[in-house]
Amino acid sequence: NLIDQRNKLRDKFSNGYFKELNHNKLIGADDRFLQKATELVLDNISNESFTVDMLSKSVGMSNSELYRKLQALVGLSPSFFIRNLRLKQALILLENDYDNISKIAYEVGFSDHSYFTKCFREFYGVSPSHFKGNSGS
Repeated sequence: NLIDQRNKLRDKFSNGYFKELNHNKLIGADDRFLQKATELVLDNISNESFTVDMLSKSVGMSNSELYRKLQALVGLSPSFFIRNLRLKQALILLENDYDNISKIAYEVGFSDHSYFTKCFREFYGVSPSHFKGNSGS
């Protein structure tokens, strides 16, 4: 019984305890990575030519590493990560009654108004003009 108890304690501390410690460190590193990636996208939000290549170089990863990392952390490819941040920024501008919708689309890096409207509708379930019309009331 003593040997069994010792083995159970050894297993508990060698497996569970250290895995939890490493996991906590990874969460911190992942948070820093996501914060840095988000800041890079937001800093380049109006640059319609800001690409996945530019983001991967800025965070110091290859495109495939960036893809795997973002897929694991947020479940999105890098291009969808960038697009979703652009759409979230567009929502903030719409909520604050910022200018017209075409200008908002350009401000957040969409060069095509109809593509912006399509993406916005897919992401939020309403068109930007419908959202803007209902947000003021």
